[in-house]
Amino acid sequence: MSHSEKYVSTRPRPRPRIQNSSYYELCIRLNIDQLAMKTSINTDLTIKGESVHVQTEDWGHEHKKLVARVYRHGRMVKSFEVPYEKLTAPLTDKVRQGYAQQLHQKVIDWVHEGGM
Repeated sequence: MSHSEKYVSTRPRPRPRIQNSSYYELCIRLNIDQLAMKTSINTDLTIKGESVHVQTEDWGHEHKKLVARVYRHGRMVKSFEVPYEKLTAPLTDKVRQGYAQQLHQKVIDWVHEGGM
């Protein structure tokens, strides 16, 4: 192996251990729902020469809401929140994802119509 080549180990790295706790015990102490990733939909737009970013997230069962935010030049300029209570269908993951996509498209339409 020459000096310019790098050695890459294929061995899996050990999980970091938390003192006096197993991974299972840690998951019990933490609410597992808090560890779930948010579902996020992102769209970049150019409106009148300005970059605008629309991000919509499902904040999950802990917060029970969908949130859409509009960013201009990296700074949030508008936030929309829809609580789960306002959604009518049974809230399966697929249904919530559909509502998030609808909200995302409505916010994009709002931006295009000059809402900013």
